[in-house]
Amino acid sequence: MGAPRSCCIDQKAGDFYNKWFVQGKPAEAFQYLSTRAYPCVNLYRDDDTPAAGTATEQGRLIQAGLEKASSLVGPIKKLEEGIAAPNVSHPDVRLVKHSQSKAFVIASVPDHMAAAAGCQERKPGEDLYIQEPGTGKVYGNYYATGFRLLKTVGDPSVLWTVWAKDAGEWKIVSYFLLTP
Repeated sequence: MGAPRSCCIDQKAGDFYNKWFVQGKPAEAFQYLSTRAYPCVNLYRDDDTPAAGTATEQGRLIQAGLEKASSLVGPIKKLEEGIAAPNVSHPDVRLVKHSQSKAFVIASVPDHMAAAAGCQERKPGEDLYIQEPGTGKVYGNYYATGFRLLKTVGDPSVLWTVWAKDAGEWKIVSYFLLTP
């Protein structure tokens, strides 16, 4: 069952990915991240990289990661030349139809799933654990977008970004990698 389109999430996500990969402007794409997402960078740092202690340090590491991924993809004219939407098969995820669905997925996710993806409580190397809510599932407050890089060796990881309203604007509030 598809999810109703929430105003502008498809446009915001599309602009984020286009700035990042097509326009090659990761610094502009970075503006779509809420400071709530900054602690996520410590979950995916190399073992020899010390944890970033301040929001400024975390932001710098995220920007460096965006730049690295952008250069891995290289110059492209359309998103689907560099990234591809993953297959989604979770019963609680409601796909949102949008014009760039070959490049990335947009899905409405219930609040309890989005909360589990929050970075403040997770530890490096820990699998994402989603506990079922005690009451009904609530939708509409969070959306997730996901993609995989096309230029990789082997079965690529999928980057999922979780979006929520932050000061009235759709922003990325957390992210996580799913590895095969």
